[in-house]
Amino acid sequence: KTRLTRAAIGCSCLTALILAAVAFSTFWASASTPVITLSVSRMMATLSQFERIASEHSGSRSIARGFNASSAFVQSQIAENTAFHANRQLFHVQISEELSPATLEQLSPVPAVFTVGTDFAMMGSSGPTPAGGITANIAVAKQEGCVSSDFDSVTSGSVALIMRGNCSFATKVAHAVEKGAAAVIVFNTPDEQGLFSGRACDAPCAIAVLAVSHSQGVEWVAAAAGAAAATLRLSTSVRVSDEVTSNLEVDTGAGDIKNTITIGAHLDSVPEGPGINDNGSGSALVLELAMELSRILTDVIDKSQVTNR
Repeated sequence: KTRLTRAAIGCSCLTALILAAVAFSTFWASASTPVITLSVSRMMATLSQFERIASEHSGSRSIARGFNASSAFVQSQIAENTAFHANRQLFHVQISEELSPATLEQLSPVPAVFTVGTDFAMMGSSGPTPAGGITANIAVAKQEGCVSSDFDSVTSGSVALIMRGNCSFATKVAHAVEKGAAAVIVFNTPDEQGLFSGRACDAPCAIAVLAVSHSQGVEWVAAAAGAAAATLRLSTSVRVSDEVTSNLEVDTGAGDIKNTITIGAHLDSVPEGPGINDNGSGSALVLELAMELSRILTDVIDKSQVTNR
């Protein structure tokens, strides 16, 4: 008698496509044990397809570009090479996409032009500035900007300067927006010092959000505490759009529904690249596992039990 743990395969995406549940557990009364054979050549072929999809979508498999094509490819492979059924759950998600590099310059007390990627970075999910950018003085938040009272010095239309740490970027940005800040700049901690990046908001931010090094932040803090706060001009060009994306769920249809194992790998990439290493490689492996699991299951149980769902 054979008892199988339920397996499912699913791909969810918000920033990720999750190929869920391709794992299984089998208990055999006999001495025979199924052998799982993974094909490196098939996985490499899958990665080549992901690379092709990225090339056809401006070099990316992000939600706004090649993700839907990537999801459709995985679904077609499930249909052609397994006895499983794939179900796509469509939903809407707001995303922000950088249209051109952000700019940042200091007008006073000492004029300076900063280089994106070296001196500063636009954080993920940053909002856009108005056309032509903004010009405003820096207002320094107290502590790490984790409570509303830390922003008592932030005035409407200013650039809120906040140190990284102790709470999420989204919390800091929300407090700054509440006080009427026109933009936010987060500077790094003394422990890490250098330039950093990260997702500023869970959904596209209402205002521009930049990141700078600890030393640059400290320089601006000192200027604000002295004769005059620095005056900055900054611009971010960002398109905020409502995109249709999907979860792709695949289930074996057989086994114990109360004992289900799930394995996942996100299928989408960041906008900056095709995402072959992160995480096309994981997606290719999970797809390969699905194909091999289907082969093993059809040897163990009646195929009609798998497909009749």
